[in-house]
Formats: sequence, structure tokens, C-alpha cells
Amino acid sequence: MVNGMSPRYCAPEVATLESRNTASDIWSLGVVFLEMIAVLKGKAVEFIYEFFKTHGSRQDFVRTNPTALPELVAELKETGNILDNRALEWVQQMLLTEQQLRQTAVALATSIIAAGKQGDENGPFCGMCCVSLDDDFSDTIDELEQ
Repeated sequence: MVNGMSPRYCAPEVATLESRNTASDIWSLGVVFLEMIAVLKGKAVEFIYEFFKTHGSRQDFVRTNPTALPELVAELKETGNILDNRALEWVQQMLLTEQQLRQTAVALATSIIAAGKQGDENGPFCGMCCVSLDDDFSDTIDELEQ
């Protein structure tokens, strides 16, 4: 069996060759979400990794420099469209160092769907680049609930 890992995206338990499960996948998805949010906020993906090199423990990756993550989230919240800040909350729950404390896939999907139901005129969470004011996602929400 081949056990590969991408240092940038792997969860702490994967890097240390400990037991992995779906929470490890949530971690990796959290790193991808973080990169996507940075781009939505007008930053390049490399901005994240340069930020980590100058903050916290100055280690390159989220898993090796968890103390820099709250600082990065705070900085990203101050830039770009504030509607994209909801996703930063999900990312923080996905990137918890303790594997058993991370948000599950079901909890994540529920949070994303719920964000669109809270009376927000923008509907389900989407970056501004992906939605127009004329789009109607109401049937999409219904399909996801079934």
C-alpha cells in the first residue's frame, strides 16, 4: 500500500504517521478552503505561506504553525468582501489541531446550507464571483436537504 501525503495539505496526524480518518480529510479540505478564501479576498495563494513564514512559529504550513492561523484569519477578515468571512469560521473549525474536535462533513454541509437560510439576501454561501443577483438557488437548498 502506498501512503503519500502533501506536506502543505496533510493533517498533523497524517504527518506524524498516526491513525487517520475522515477528520484528516476535513483538515485537508480546510486548507483548500483557506486558499480559496484568500483568493476571494484578493490575495494570492502564496500570501498564506508567506504570512506563515513571518508569524507565529514561522513554520511554512498550517499544521506546523497553528498559532499563526488566528492572526491570518483576522487579517483576511479585514480585506475583501465581508460576506466571505462566514467561510473563515468554517475553516477555523476544520483546522483544529485536535482531530476529534474538527467539524464533520455533515456539520460543515449543514453550516453552509444554514448560512443561506438566515435571511441573507445573497442566498446560499457563494463567492461574489460565482453568483448574480438574478440567480435563484432555492431548489438547490431543497435538493441538499433530501
